[in-house]
Amino acid sequence: MTRLNQLYHPLVGALLVTVFFACNPAWAAEGCAALSDGIHKERVLMKKKALVADALKSCPNDPEIVYQDGYILERFRKYEEALARYKKAVSLDPGYAKAYFSMGDIQAVLNNYGEAIAAYQEGLKYDSSNARARSSLKEALAKYQGTPSRQTPAVQPQSTVPVVGVVAAGKDVKGDVKKVAAKAAATGPAVRSIERLVIPFEGDSTELSRQARDVLGVVVGQAMNREDMRNSRFEVGGHTDNLGDAKKNDEIARQRALAVRNYLSDGFGIDAERLKAVSHGQQNPKVPNDTAANRGINRRVEFSRLD
Repeated sequence: MTRLNQLYHPLVGALLVTVFFACNPAWAAEGCAALSDGIHKERVLMKKKALVADALKSCPNDPEIVYQDGYILERFRKYEEALARYKKAVSLDPGYAKAYFSMGDIQAVLNNYGEAIAAYQEGLKYDSSNARARSSLKEALAKYQGTPSRQTPAVQPQSTVPVVGVVAAGKDVKGDVKKVAAKAAATGPAVRSIERLVIPFEGDSTELSRQARDVLGVVVGQAMNREDMRNSRFEVGGHTDNLGDAKKNDEIARQRALAVRNYLSDGFGIDAERLKAVSHGQQNPKVPNDTAANRGINRRVEFSRLD
């Protein structure tokens, strides 16, 4: 091998690139930012996973890319691994509020309410206006205070209003994410699965529960990113019960629809143009608003295909 060929050997080239970026941190940061942007824009979860794996080779200490790695691990229910990635992200960027909030979400899922509270509170120091984090903190505080022992928090009973369900033949089927996903898959094509999905809300809340977010990801996020669904558009319809002022209910319903649309767009890269957020207010109840249980059923978001 000649001296010239040695200089252009792939290993030598890789070393030169590494040295170049080490000596030019501004260029390296710009390259990592571009990789991070590409990850954020990718719609398909498995493709996003591959992009993150490649990006980590070049940017192992970029907090956003490390966070995205944790996000993907969390989607696959690898909570301990995801938690470790979120912790690394905040060690790289102590003011990274989103990573603290995600840490809080995982701790809450694991029933570690004290740790969840601490994570939410830390994140709110840097993003005090985050409504979802404030709502999650409030929920964690309630569960933490309600446990017999604060050292070993117990799982609290579920609300009488289902957190999430699949509606079939007028009945609500309760269950965890896996059961809901299995039920959706058994009903037929992806479109029917999406159209049967109902996302309930508590009271006047416009915030998505943790379980609702997971089901949206498992059923809708994955289905809409399928090749045969890429051109499908859906109405995301928000609904309320008939309590309170009709005008206020219209706005609550609109915010619920937007919460679902934004979660799917931000979390799964689904083009917001494919999701038309619409408020139906209290005009289209699923069941009569004559009992508390029925009003809980009417506080919801539903999907219907546009084309």
